[in-house]
Amino acid sequence: MKNNAVKIERYNSVSYVKRNHPAIKIKKQEDRLEYLLDRIYEETGIDCTNPISKREYCYARTVYFKLGIALTALSYEKIAGKCQKHHATVIHSINNLWPEIEIHRKDLVEIYDRILNNIDEQQFIKAQILKKDLEIKKLNETIKNIKDEINTEYFSLQQKLVNIKKAAYNVSSLLDMK
Repeated sequence: MKNNAVKIERYNSVSYVKRNHPAIKIKKQEDRLEYLLDRIYEETGIDCTNPISKREYCYARTVYFKLGIALTALSYEKIAGKCQKHHATVIHSINNLWPEIEIHRKDLVEIYDRILNNIDEQQFIKAQILKKDLEIKKLNETIKNIKDEINTEYFSLQQKLVNIKKAAYNVSSLLDMK
């Protein structure tokens, strides 16, 4: 193990290496979730992957869910999966527990703000670029489909015009014969 890494073991017995150097860039979205879980553990001392239903654990998971939604483009199912929870838990936490936290637990709101504001913006710029690239690809695909439809319609109209010209020529030929 390198000197800038720390071995971590969580409740679910999954061990992994946490690189604790602040300059390390987080490239994969799933790694961002691991980073968020680590930061919440550092700030609160609560392991969000532990399925305990005590209020403090639910609140810590709610902060994690809120950060996961804000800082990744992952689905609720993937965000919840890191905590062995269902996507409905994310929805419930954000809709019901987060407003309660905002009113009664200013310390957790401060932790949320601190984690959100201390994240190096460069870590997430690539994800935003990738998201925009996907949007551009979808738009280009839509434009291509529209062009194909226009070309098909254009060639169909061109063929109809040729047929009309042929018919007009035949009619004029018949009139000239008389």
